[in-house]
Amino acid sequence: ARLGMRLELLVIGPLGDFADEVRHFDPRAQLIFGFAGPIANILLAVACLPAVLLLGGSSFLSVINPLVLPTELSTESLWLIALRLAFWMNWTLALVNLLPAYPLDGARIAPALLQLARPHMSPRHVARIVSRIGLFTGVALIIAAWICRDAGGAALVPPWFLLLILAILAIFGSQRQTERPATPSRS
Repeated sequence: ARLGMRLELLVIGPLGDFADEVRHFDPRAQLIFGFAGPIANILLAVACLPAVLLLGGSSFLSVINPLVLPTELSTESLWLIALRLAFWMNWTLALVNLLPAYPLDGARIAPALLQLARPHMSPRHVARIVSRIGLFTGVALIIAAWICRDAGGAALVPPWFLLLILAILAIFGSQRQTERPATPSRS
């Protein structure tokens, strides 16, 4: 309510929420709302990063790869394991949440940026563009899954599978957003 939005429907699913708020076209408020989750994840990841790098003996590039789950956990102390997993989970959540596909936070950020760049653009047109960006993101994730199909080795869940699930979420979320009526409320 502080940002001037009113929630009409909230459906919480296994991969997040689909919130149907009354459309609010203050792009700055949408940016604050959209960046809140990813910024919180990045701050938590940055808080864990120095300890992971110093105590874990890992290189920076190996630590920031979101497709590589920390595997050398069995020989480390419990605190280092917790820090590694906390860093990896928060870093991965921040990156995934920034993808411009519904229902992720990036799909709130993208229209706000479009509205700031082109204030004359209609809300329906902005929604259509962001939906297409989400579809493109889904296709790009499918291509990334195909490229990563041999990676992961003996992982319980291979990276290509996670990318494919994320692609399906992006494609269906964008399709759902396209079918949603754009009835702006400028209250």
